[in-house]
Amino acid sequence: MHWSFGLILLGFLGGMIGGLFYGLGQESKFRCEKCGGSFLSHTKVSRVFFVLCVITYSIVAAAIAYGCWLAFTSRH
Repeated sequence: MHWSFGLILLGFLGGMIGGLFYGLGQESKFRCEKCGGSFLSHTKVSRVFFVLCVITYSIVAAAIAYGCWLAFTSRH
């Protein structure tokens, strides 16, 4: 099996970008001014970043699977 540098770079950079999107897609902590209680909630922006995270990781996983498939099928 032959691993190309591009495939490794795709996995590394895709993981970094996906991790950034994941961090930005987390719920925000809010404190109620009336009761003083705190709760977690998603904002519209955090939901967008969470969707971007899922899309990024899906593309990276598909690309790595395709690269592995090509590496295995190209052997004679």
